[in-house]
Amino acid sequence: MEIDLRHPSTIKSGFDLSLDGQEGVTIVGLVNIDDTDEDLYYPLAIVQCGRVRKLAAIINGEAADIEAPDAGAEFHSVFEDLISDIWPEDHVAALTRLFGFNRRSVQRDRISTWLIPGPVVQLLTYVHSRPDRRAFAQMLLVMCEYADLYDDPKKAKAAVLSAVDFFYDDKNQKILRPQSGDPK
Repeated sequence: MEIDLRHPSTIKSGFDLSLDGQEGVTIVGLVNIDDTDEDLYYPLAIVQCGRVRKLAAIINGEAADIEAPDAGAEFHSVFEDLISDIWPEDHVAALTRLFGFNRRSVQRDRISTWLIPGPVVQLLTYVHSRPDRRAFAQMLLVMCEYADLYDDPKKAKAAVLSAVDFFYDDKNQKILRPQSGDPK
């Protein structure tokens, strides 16, 4: 079995992604469950029923549970690679900060057994698909700081937009980001 975590927007046409967002189904990539045909991939979903999450392949418009005994471990390995590429320094701290997970819930055995909520994985695959993934991920963590400072999301957003306006103001650009040849 081979898992390829990727955002649905990066999955080429020809795959049935219509179940995404329905009945606890979240598409999080592609999976090859056939050891005899290395080119046969299906959309991979995390299906949530109550508190239980399962990996499933979308086959003929149906979510088919992946029963392979190593599926959870394979998911953890690929997930670890993905988040380490986004936050190479301390992805555990980033996950706990951004999503409110406790540190224990993002340990290998927990992820292998209980997985991660599908919408969280899908968001992380989106971040990973961006060419500026690390900067974007750091910006999300800064947004957490603003969310903590302001009770009102509108005020937090206004503060962030104020920082963007400040940074890109013509007068401040000469000070904040001098062009080559400009005095420092």
